[in-house]
Amino acid sequence: MSDLISKKDLLTAMEISYGQLYRWKRERLIPEEWFIKQSAFTGQETFFPKAQILERVSLIKKLKDECSLDEMARILNMETSSLITSENVSAIAEIDPEPIAVLREVCPAERYHLVQIAFLAQVSKCATELHLSSAQLRDLCRVALPVVTARKDASLTYTVFKVGDGFHMAFSKSSEPLEFDESAKLVASFVLTETAHDLQTTYSSLFTL
Repeated sequence: MSDLISKKDLLTAMEISYGQLYRWKRERLIPEEWFIKQSAFTGQETFFPKAQILERVSLIKKLKDECSLDEMARILNMETSSLITSENVSAIAEIDPEPIAVLREVCPAERYHLVQIAFLAQVSKCATELHLSSAQLRDLCRVALPVVTARKDASLTYTVFKVGDGFHMAFSKSSEPLEFDESAKLVASFVLTETAHDLQTTYSSLFTL
C-alpha cells in the first residue's frame, strides 16, 4: 500500500490542473504541510499523503459549485462542531449496531460529534469489506473510539492493520508513510472528511451546531 502520491499522478487521477491545485493551497483548502518535497532522479518532486489528498480534492470538486470559499474552508477544516443526540445515532443507516453500542459504552454522552459519527460509519463499511466478526468490530471500536473522541480530527489518516487474528488501528497526521514489522499486515486506510460531509448532508435534520 503506497502512502504517498506524486503531484503528476494526482493531477492525472483527479483530472485537475496545476493552477487549480496551487490555488486551493493559497485558499487554505489544502494544508501546506501536505506538499512534501522529496529528492528524485529528475530533481525535487512534490508528493502528497495519498489517502488524505485524494479525498480532499474529491470533496473540493464536489463543494466548489455549491459553497462559498469561507463555507468550503469551514467544512474542510471541520471548524463547525456538528452534534447529534445519542438517540438519533441509531437513525443513521450507514452505522452497524455494534459500533453504536460501543460508543455509548466507552464514550457515554448525551450528544456526539460529527467526526465520531463519521468514524462509526467508516469503520462499519470496513467491517463489511474485511469480513470482520461482530466481536472483532467491537474490539476495534473499543480501543479506537477514545482516540477519535479526544482528537475529533477528520483530517487524520486512520490505518487499520492486522496482527494475528486481531485488528488494530493507527492514527497519523504525519506525511511520512507508516511502517510496521513483519507481524503486521496493513488492510485499510481512510480519512473522514468526505464521509463527515456526506452524513451531515444526508442527515441534516439530525445534526445541530
